[in-house]
Amino acid sequence: MNYTRYFLENEADTTRLALFERKKEEDYPAHFHDFYEIEFIVSGKCIQYINGEAVECDANSIVFFTPMDLHSVTFLEPTEIVNLNFDTSWIDPELRPLCDSSMYTHNTKDIYINILREEYKLKLDYNLILERNLLNCIITEILRNAKIVRPKKQNNVSFEIARYIQNNYNTDITLESISKIFGYTPNYLSSNFHKTIGKTIKRFIVDVRLERALRMLLTTDASVTNICYSAGFTSLAHFLRTFKAKYGQSPNSYRKNIDK
Repeated sequence: MNYTRYFLENEADTTRLALFERKKEEDYPAHFHDFYEIEFIVSGKCIQYINGEAVECDANSIVFFTPMDLHSVTFLEPTEIVNLNFDTSWIDPELRPLCDSSMYTHNTKDIYINILREEYKLKLDYNLILERNLLNCIITEILRNAKIVRPKKQNNVSFEIARYIQNNYNTDITLESISKIFGYTPNYLSSNFHKTIGKTIKRFIVDVRLERALRMLLTTDASVTNICYSAGFTSLAHFLRTFKAKYGQSPNSYRKNIDK
């Protein structure tokens, strides 16, 4: 994945608008985020699966995800994406009540996206003010043309477990502890989770932690050791080994190669 990273000065990590430009070919497994996310498809084709509902996307499609959405991506061909991550502090108060559902639209105007991309790179005076307003222009355009994703009814405990893991990834989570919390046997939870989410509970926990680590690596200057423990790993050696197995290089190498 080819990320381009830019830092916003004097912004706390929890309120930062993060913009990534990337080209993807490998499918992305089911996951949650603890932030809002907008994905703008520059070119290519993919299928976004949002809470079990399939949305076909191609050039100029745009998808809006909330923190409560479980989503994955299947790429039908190499796809260029502009990805925006942000929290509610970046959304205009008048728009916030309208942003509680995942949405998508096609043939979106890319003018605001392109201006935001350039502004994000330049870091001129008052850039945060302009970036915030551009983001809200993008959200407004989505709302004007949005189709709300109507997810399939899910009465499955696996979705609740996935959200629990997403919210507690940096604590000591095991299949046994989850079994006690949700009141089902480990075997039932394990089988049902794999059938519903497409991976084991253990793998999902590791992937959530790796995603958190990757986000911190991309958007902060924190040390690899601090990122390791902040993401919920209890062993630096295990973190380094697991990170390299998934991303093909060490965290330090990944960080150095982000802008290349």
